[in-house]
Parts: sequence; C-alpha cells; structure tokens
Amino acid sequence: MITTINRRRFNTATLAGALLAGASAGPRDALAQDAATRPIRFVVPFPPGPAGDLTARYYARRLQETTGQPVVIDNKPGGNGFIGVQAALSAPADGLTVFIGSNSAMAANAALFRKLPYDPAGDFTPVHGLMRSPMVILTSPKKPYQTLADLIRAGRQPGNKISYSAGTAAYQLMVELFMSQAGMTAVHVPYKGGMEAVNGVLVGDTDFTIIDLTAPLPLIKGARLRPLAIATERRIAVLPDLPTTAEAGLHNFNVTVWVAAFVRSDTPRPMVDKLAEAIGRIANARETREYYAAQNAEPMLLGAAELKKFQVQELELWKRVAAAAKIEPQ
Repeated sequence: MITTINRRRFNTATLAGALLAGASAGPRDALAQDAATRPIRFVVPFPPGPAGDLTARYYARRLQETTGQPVVIDNKPGGNGFIGVQAALSAPADGLTVFIGSNSAMAANAALFRKLPYDPAGDFTPVHGLMRSPMVILTSPKKPYQTLADLIRAGRQPGNKISYSAGTAAYQLMVELFMSQAGMTAVHVPYKGGMEAVNGVLVGDTDFTIIDLTAPLPLIKGARLRPLAIATERRIAVLPDLPTTAEAGLHNFNVTVWVAAFVRSDTPRPMVDKLAEAIGRIANARETREYYAAQNAEPMLLGAAELKKFQVQELELWKRVAAAAKIEPQ
C-alpha cells in the first residue's frame, strides 16, 4: 500500500543512508535495506489527480513492488512548484527524497521568474524520465471555433478579444509558442493549475487552453470540451478523428508535458545510479508501456545523462519563447 502525506512535515531524520548502505549490492538489496524504517519519499508538486500525481503514484507502487522498500507520496502543490522544490531541497541528500519534476518547475519557471529561488539545473541531479504525453488544444462547444483554423483566423484579427487559460508556466509558454507559429494573439488568463485552466474553458471564461491529453480526456469523450488539434505529427488512436497541428501547417509544434525524477545535486553518485537503475527498469517494463498507452501517453525513456541534456535544451527553448513573446520575467 502506498502511503500519502498531505501538507505535513515528513521526518527525514529516519531516512539517512539506506541506499548508500547498499550501494554495492543489487538493486533490490540496495533499495530494500532497512525498508521498514527507511521509506523513499516522492515529493510531488501537484495536487492529487493530474497526470504528474498519477505518474508519481504509479512509479511509487511499482518501485515498492519491485524493491520491497516503502514509498510515500508527499503532495506539495502550489506556488508554481516552489513549495515542492523547497521541500525536496530542504531534505537530506540521502537519495531517499525524490522530486517528481515536470516542464514547469524544471524548465519553464527559469524563463518566467527573474529571481527564481532555486536553480533547476544546478540544484538538482536528474535520475530518470518517467512519462510524457502529447498536448491537446481545447475549446468549449459553446464557442464558435469548430476547427483549429477557425481559432487561428479569429486570433489573427486586429483587436480580437480572444483569451486563453494556462495553469502552469509550461502551459503558458506552450500557448505562446503555438501562437507565435500560428501568427495569432490572445490574452493570457492565469489559473492555479492545469485542470483549473480547463475549467475556465469549460464554463466559457476563456476561449481555449493547451494541456496534456490525459486529464481532460473524459471531458472530451463526454462532449463537454471540443478538441481542436493534437500536437503531434500523426493522429492518435484514442481520438482518431482529431486532426494534428501538423495538418494545420504547424509542423514544428510537437510539444509534450513530461515528468521525471530528480534528487538534490549533492546526492552521492552511487545512490543516484541505483535509484536510476530501479526506476529505469520500471520505465522500460511492458506493464508501464501498457499503462501509459491506455492514457495515450508513453514512458519517458531517458536515463540520467540523456535527461540532463534534454533539460538543458528545454531551459534554452522556453527562454527563447518567453523572449520572443516579450514576456517580462516576474
């Protein structure tokens, strides 16, 4: 059973050294040593429910099953991920506190905040990728946009009053990238989370949003939201009639939401390697592929070195997008 910790301080003093003590053993021995008193803690900067939280819970369950070591979920939502980041960085660098980071906290925030209270690349060490999911452009059936071309056409009109909702820094920058490629404009309306931004579209407060497909899929299938396009080169099996952004001429708008595991940068390398090996086996398992395929997502099969390179590329990309959109860092 996976334990969940909500908004209370976790006593990390009991966690010291379980991974290090077994660093020379096999993955199960290294992670499972003294498991009854030394759980692994997943710090999750999302509330329960969205894709990042569900990913954390999936990997926590599988890690516990495959290693025998307890894994707890510590949801720390809010503050653009800052609350979760602070919780992860204030814990001991023992390899037993894992930050479940995403596009926002680990890349996009650096483009939107002038005085970011942490360094996404310098304060954390990548462990392994967990999942990624394509983005979908959504509107309400109550709005006049039947196709992506309708939305783009309206957004190109001088003085248009179109607005978009975005629940995180990453989603905001994805919309800005989309609008830049489409040659349109719209007003940004910030929300506290991805599904809150979707709700803004649902009730008609904003015209559209961009979010990963996983969370709003039931609303799409229930005809409460109108999908305009999926940000992929090819159509997807779960929504075969949904056009791609490439079909609308946006061939370079292939964006995904991604979730990955990180630890403090001063975590001893043997601990990072053992944790990466254990998570990597889960990510590459058939069960994991099937789990994410059902959600039209996929495991993110990037090891520590590849994830580091990918993160640097993401940091550079979103800084360019923010500068091109003339977004002044807060």
